[in-house]
Amino acid sequence: MRSLINLAHATRKAVGQTSQLYHTARASSKFCLPMIKGVRGYSDVAEMIARFRAAAQASGQRFPDWNVVYQQGPLEVMPWYFPGLDHDLKSALAEMKLSEGTFVDIGTGPGTQAKQLATMGFEVTGSDIAESVVTIVQEQISTVNFVVDDILATKLTPNTFNYAFDRGCFHCLPPEHRGTYIQNIQSVLKPGGILFLKTFGVDPATEGFGPYQFTAEQLEELFQSTFEILGSKESYFDGAIEIKPKAVFMILKKKE
Repeated sequence: MRSLINLAHATRKAVGQTSQLYHTARASSKFCLPMIKGVRGYSDVAEMIARFRAAAQASGQRFPDWNVVYQQGPLEVMPWYFPGLDHDLKSALAEMKLSEGTFVDIGTGPGTQAKQLATMGFEVTGSDIAESVVTIVQEQISTVNFVVDDILATKLTPNTFNYAFDRGCFHCLPPEHRGTYIQNIQSVLKPGGILFLKTFGVDPATEGFGPYQFTAEQLEELFQSTFEILGSKESYFDGAIEIKPKAVFMILKKKE
């Protein structure tokens, strides 16, 4: 009973905090949500964020259970949903003149990035730890091989992929698991394979809630022993809201 009371208190507090942010942002034209069937409007995003915050607070964890997250509403209302190809990845592929090969989208979530890569001509696997979202996207997208997989205990075949893209996984891992992630990404990439990595950048206004934040220097220090740093830049995330979180985008090459 006490746990239910605590959860209710956490939920009311989170809804109140998020509602205030929502109304402030909407008044300043910072929220932008397309008209999507099944999505009522701006309040859906605010309510979704509030539920994430409440669930995480109630469990004492930084993040809620991802299987539960993807059962909360339409994929299009997830704050990180973006139907187009990530602008940084799109630019990098064009500059590097890459248009074919095997690609794995780590933490594929709604599957939009995997879908866009497949449209470009890549052979794409989309992996996610949440079986709930993999079940959904398998029915919606036929051009991608979607699999349930935990990158920290991956069952992906070693030396399989020319490229990997991570737009939402690494920055959700606690510090003690980052080494395992790097080792496993290195394992599934072919010799000379490329990792396109995008993480949250440093923003004091949101520190402590949501994805872990990094500088380019911190990421270079973590990856430099097993990957060659081909490039990095400060950027931002597109999503279901017009407020664009700060980001760091990096291109890393597996060392021979």
